[in-house]
Amino acid sequence: MNSKVLPLLLVLILILSYGCGEILDEVSADKIQDPDSTDAVEGSFSLSNSAGGYSYLMHQRAKDKNSKCEIASSQLGDAADTMVAGVNDIVCWLEVEELDLSFKGLSLSLNVPKDSCEYIRYKPYWFWRYQPGSSTNSHIIYQAPTGCTPTVQPEDQDPIFTYNHTSSGGPNCDTGYSIPQIYVVADTSPVGTGDSTCANSTFIDSGEDGNTIWTNGKYTNCISGPGSEMRGCSGYPQSTVYYANDGAVQNFSHKSSGLMGSYFSTRYLSNYSNKCTADQLWLYSQVDSGSGMALTTDPLKNGIQPFYVWECLDKAYDIKARIRLQVRDWDRQFSHDSADITYHSYPSPTSMDGTGSEGEIAYEYWNDKKDWDNGDEARYDLPSSGPADCSNPANIGFDFPGDGL
Repeated sequence: MNSKVLPLLLVLILILSYGCGEILDEVSADKIQDPDSTDAVEGSFSLSNSAGGYSYLMHQRAKDKNSKCEIASSQLGDAADTMVAGVNDIVCWLEVEELDLSFKGLSLSLNVPKDSCEYIRYKPYWFWRYQPGSSTNSHIIYQAPTGCTPTVQPEDQDPIFTYNHTSSGGPNCDTGYSIPQIYVVADTSPVGTGDSTCANSTFIDSGEDGNTIWTNGKYTNCISGPGSEMRGCSGYPQSTVYYANDGAVQNFSHKSSGLMGSYFSTRYLSNYSNKCTADQLWLYSQVDSGSGMALTTDPLKNGIQPFYVWECLDKAYDIKARIRLQVRDWDRQFSHDSADITYHSYPSPTSMDGTGSEGEIAYEYWNDKKDWDNGDEARYDLPSSGPADCSNPANIGFDFPGDGL
């Protein structure tokens, strides 16, 4: 059997043996496939932008435009015991003006030289658009026997499913239930002869329950971002593994924010925030915000993937090198030669996070699309002094985009 086909079959068998459940922290098994091409350029494991004619600029984090998003082949030896920042583990930035990102989306290309990475794995960025959870409660049903008309007949209570967002046009992300508690009339004797009105209209708990009402939602209904385009059988985002030992060129594209229903922001694709540091989303996402991963209280916590990630793997599924990408939304035009593109601390350049209106034009603002630096207010960013709790970035919260995505 071909030496290339055998490892693919073995991994495929492992994937097919996985089951699919409905737990919040599950990650779907990797999908396996061949790369688009084996015609790779020698010299480096590298990522590049392939959307021509637009404002896109890719470079290494906090470095100028000449710092390519690449790891030298000489650094791709055995699987690393530790990842060395700037050597075999790099973070890159893709700078793009907000309308380009909303209209064009992302087009990226990964180059893998021959005999450098046996496999590569892609993990897409994703977050929680709405809050998922599991409601556990009860509601009251008022029942009177036939022939008994209570003086006052209370209305039955409706079940409350906090994480079912369908009433506001969103998805049902509630996996919980509500138990009907049956209340009956305390005294059913008639007031007078031939009178069907009960003597006592007070309702009391019968001690009996009705049939449990399940909301039948799924946590995965609340997922957004490019990971929502790449789901496994569990409904969670799925990484993709490509065979690369013969060299590989693999293209990646994600639809524009507008095409994916993100009309008010670029957050579907942009995954950067400098509320306090350039690593804000990454640091913040590592802080658990629930009990045993059972509930997320923030769109950027509990199992989300804050980066676009490409990993160079050996045959034992171990990481030899890693490239992580952050897409940065710019509210105004920027120059590729500007020192602004190296900024990674608050406050950001005004070209990135523009505030206020465009001169004398009413209702036209520099910041036309929200990103993660924006809260509930669509047009303005953080105050010039910065948030008060920057001393502890983990405490800085983000809002669920919901229907404002």
